Amino acid sequence: MRCPSCLNPIEESVDACPHCHFSILGLDKRFGTVPRINRYITDLSSLFTERQERHLKQQIVRMERSFIGLHLAIVTMDVHRRFKPREYLFWLTNRCRFCPIDSREERSLFIVLFFDTASRTALLTTGYGLHATCSEENLQSALATGLPEFKKNRIYHGSVAVFKAVAGLLKSQLRLQKSSATNPQPVRAMATSTEIEETT
Repeated sequence: MRCPSCLNPIEESVDACPHCHFSILGLDKRFGTVPRINRYITDLSSLFTERQERHLKQQIVRMERSFIGLHLAIVTMDVHRRFKPREYLFWLTNRCRFCPIDSREERSLFIVLFFDTASRTALLTTGYGLHATCSEENLQSALATGLPEFKKNRIYHGSVAVFKAVAGLLKSQLRLQKSSATNPQPVRAMATSTEIEETT
């Protein structure tokens, strides 16, 4: 995995990045109180209309029914400019529960689409259990499908495009798994994320 702060490769088990000394405990002190996160959509920046939010929720529910055990969420907020959006999202996904299931394995099977309105940055991240399925390159490709709409400030339409791309990615990975060995290797527990800036 990569350090969310300096982006250098680090071992999963380390408590702090050996390059920049980044740690989740350090983020607790920096970010303070964990915000309340809703099950599907947390629109703290009011980017969606009620109708758009309802349609996005329907899309998420359909995807979760197609991929048993997967949980998806959208979060929008204004991250303080002195904080890095990637660091904040890493902290948020480690401190909030995006899955309603208590099983540790199930809780790691989530995908979060995150918008920081302060820096106009969009990020897409997965839980530990999806690292083998969704590489950083895969996430970047999926996120890029929404970039034309994000640049026009059409966040709803871009979000729909991103989730469609994610669904296509997951379907292709499932086909590959079915055509591979009958005894696949277990998923490694690592997290990955990617980001794009909406502005040119």
